Amino acid sequence: MHEQKPKRPVGRPAFKKGRAKSELFKMRVQPREMAQYERAAKASGVPISSWARDVLNRAVREPHD
Repeated sequence: MHEQKPKRPVGRPAFKKGRAKSELFKMRVQPREMAQYERAAKASGVPISSWARDVLNRAVREPHD
């Protein structure tokens, strides 16, 4: 009989510590706020994560008084 080789895990290998390509940003919002954000993202035609990223990036680029 043939010896069975150990099965390799499914999926891509995990990134080494500190090598992830992006960070996860979590924020709690009220249901009413979330509904507003979802409507704004839908009106823009982009996923909510893209919409939120754009809004936050614009906010940090604008001059503050």
